[in-house]
Amino acid sequence: MRKPILIKPILIWIIVLIVLCLISHPAAAAIHNARALAADPITAEAPIAPKLEGLGNHHFPVTTRNPESQRFFDQGLRLTYAFNHSEALRAFKEAARHDPENAMAYWNWALVLGPNLNLPGHYGRALAYLHTDRSAEAQRELRALGEAREAMGTVEHYVGFATAEALMTIAEEIVRGESAYKEGDTLAGLAHLERAVRLEDGLRYNEPPDW
Repeated sequence: MRKPILIKPILIWIIVLIVLCLISHPAAAAIHNARALAADPITAEAPIAPKLEGLGNHHFPVTTRNPESQRFFDQGLRLTYAFNHSEALRAFKEAARHDPENAMAYWNWALVLGPNLNLPGHYGRALAYLHTDRSAEAQRELRALGEAREAMGTVEHYVGFATAEALMTIAEEIVRGESAYKEGDTLAGLAHLERAVRLEDGLRYNEPPDW
């Protein structure tokens, strides 16, 4: 009688990752844009997100007396449903800029930073841990993300027009930048985020974000 074939957990992860790479949407929605992550609604002196048209009319009323805050909240929600999480993130931050007491803007800000069909789980969890002051867990997820990228070997795996390896490298740089910033090393954080921007600017998009 033949013994059953045992598959190591790391092989299962690699298989799942490859499948996700094959079925994901184009690179523009695959990870969060570094500029969207860096935008701070408390200190911003200019709009973080533009007013977008043609996204439908879905409306979810929230507790705010500021019409612009409500407008950008609705815009962010529509973009979330369309899986454009980077643009949704900017919209929710813009809603918070107009009304810092709009609690739902922050709730949905956190929502779009979490895992989704187009976002590597380790990246989403790392950012969530960083923004809840759980540095050790964030570093664990960052290591796992790097290990997953290395495990893909030298064969390129494409997601739309970009390689999964490039997208994961950008994700790592963003997490490193956010981590350094949290630790008070602003210059190191800026260097990592600048590298993420350069790498992302070098990607080939078929749906370029309207920055």
